[in-house]
Amino acid sequence: SYVFDRAIAFKVWKNVFASNPVDRSAGEGFRDDVLRWGGPCNPWTCIEGVLDAEREGLGKRDSVA
Repeated sequence: SYVFDRAIAFKVWKNVFASNPVDRSAGEGFRDDVLRWGGPCNPWTCIEGVLDAEREGLGKRDSVA
């Protein structure tokens, strides 16, 4: 699961932050899609939101396992 988490973190970095790591709007988008939930949201839905990956259907996953 560590390698899987690293892959997700890399994809988020590459798609959201790599072009400008100090871009305020990117950080606010990440906060709004991922950090604001604090746990009660489906993690796939959070990742789907931050990656804007609705076309991949990530939010439809039932579990993280």
